[in-house]
Amino acid sequence: SILDRVLSFFEQHLPQAAERLFGHTSKLKNMKVVYSPGEPAVNRYREGGNFSPHTDKESVTVNVLLSDVGAFDGGGTMFWPEE
Repeated sequence: SILDRVLSFFEQHLPQAAERLFGHTSKLKNMKVVYSPGEPAVNRYREGGNFSPHTDKESVTVNVLLSDVGAFDGGGTMFWPEE
């Protein structure tokens, strides 16, 4: 599943972030995962569409590009540092 792949990525490549977010760096797949109301969500963008800048209380956001590379111009996602 996507969740398993994301947690494995944290274990292998982002152990400091895993420790900060989840309190440990291994066996993340054994955690009980709780989603916020309305999550997980799939957002599909069409030409001219957007996702307005916002903040939320989620620990992790996974953004998966489903279009072919070069299929569009523009786009991009920005993450602001925590204050």
